[in-house]
Amino acid sequence: MIDPKKRCKDCKGKKVKKEKKVLKVEIDKGSPNGEQYTIHGEGHELPEAEAGDVVVVVKIRPHKMFARKGADIHL
Repeated sequence: MIDPKKRCKDCKGKKVKKEKKVLKVEIDKGSPNGEQYTIHGEGHELPEAEAGDVVVVVKIRPHKMFARKGADIHL
């Protein structure tokens, strides 16, 4: 047990701290719906454990002017 007076003010003795991070992901042109991109080692971390992975999934939304056929965009 850690003495409450000596605990870290950021993590409150839990040995981990929540942090937001902006990741830049390059999506290939014409990527299909459901395509997954994995960023290794950028997920949650725990003491004495390897960091997890972040998985980005492409979700295509409909647009008023443009339609998609395969990897092509039609106006």
